Amino acid sequence: MGDYNSNEDDLIIDFYVYELFIKETGEVFYVGKGRGDRYREYHKYAYEAEKIRALYNTDIKFIATNLTESKATEIEAKEIIRILNETTNRLTNRFVPIFADRDNGYSRSKKTPVFKYEVAPILYSSEIDEHYYGIEGREFDKVNVDSLASVFFIENRIDTNIIDIIYGGKYKTYYDETIVMLKTRGYKILKSKFAKSISAWIHSGDDYVTNYNIDQEKAKERIERNIPTYHLIDVWKKLSSISEKHTAPQTNSQKILTEAIHSRVPLEKIKNLNNWEKGFDAGYKFWEQGDELRKSGSIENSIKLFDKARYLGYKAPVLYDHGKFILTLNH
Repeated sequence: MGDYNSNEDDLIIDFYVYELFIKETGEVFYVGKGRGDRYREYHKYAYEAEKIRALYNTDIKFIATNLTESKATEIEAKEIIRILNETTNRLTNRFVPIFADRDNGYSRSKKTPVFKYEVAPILYSSEIDEHYYGIEGREFDKVNVDSLASVFFIENRIDTNIIDIIYGGKYKTYYDETIVMLKTRGYKILKSKFAKSISAWIHSGDDYVTNYNIDQEKAKERIERNIPTYHLIDVWKKLSSISEKHTAPQTNSQKILTEAIHSRVPLEKIKNLNNWEKGFDAGYKFWEQGDELRKSGSIENSIKLFDKARYLGYKAPVLYDHGKFILTLNH
C-alpha cells in the first residue's frame, strides 16, 4: 500500500490558506483554502461570508502559500480550531473540526432563553445574525383562536432538547391532543404552507428568526399577507384552557366519569338512531379521536368525543380503563 503523500494531488503545490476579516475590527469571519483566484471569487456556498463582505469593509490575509492540497486542508482546520478556541470571532464556516472548544457562529445567540417545561421557545437569532447584522430573536405570536381555522404544522426543527425539556419526552401526546382539539372545533390541518386559506403556522420546535422572516416575505409575495405564527405548546395550552372553561368543576376521576355519563344526550334524541351506516360515517372519526386521547391518558377530553360520537349515532362499546366500566350507545 503506497504512502498517502505519493498521491498525485500532493504533487501540486500551489494551494494556499486564507482568512477573510473586517478591516475596522480585525475580526476573522471565514477561513478558506484554494488556488489561483479562488480568494477573489464569489463564494457560492459561503453565503453568510458573502453577505458580510457586502456589508462591511473587508480584506484578505494569507496564512500559508505554496502548499499541497492535503497540507492546505490540514492548516485550514488548525486555523479554524485556533480561532474558535482562542478568540471570540464568529466564523461563518459550516465545517467545525472536532477539537474546537466551541461551535461556529450558526449556534443560538447567548441571549436565547433556556428551554423550560411547557414553555414555548423563541424564534432565535444565531450569533452571526446578532453580531454582524443586529438581528434579535423574537417570541412566537400570542395565540388568537380565530386564527386557527386553517393551520399548517412546521416540524422541521425539533431537536432532542426540545422534546425532552419542553415536552417532557411526550411530544407525540401534545401533538395528537392538539390535532384532536383543532379537528373537534372544525378547524382544518393544511398540507401547504402557503395555501390561500392559511390562517396560521404552528411550529413544533424552534427555528432561526431569519428563516421566519424569509417565510413571511414569501407569504407576502404569494398570498399578499403575513401569517400569524404560533408554537404548538401555546396552541395546546390555549385550546386546553377553553375546554376546561366549558367543563364543570371536578374533584376526582370518578366524578369526571359519572358526570360525563349523566350529561349525555337522551337516547331518543340521538341522530341516525335507526341508520347504522349514517351513524358510523358521522360518528366514527370522533370515536377514533377520543380513543387516541384515552390512550394518552386524557380521559376527560376523550369522554367528550365519545359522547359526541354517540350523539351522532355511532354504535360501539368503548372501554374506559380508568373508570373500569363500559360506555355503550344503549346505556
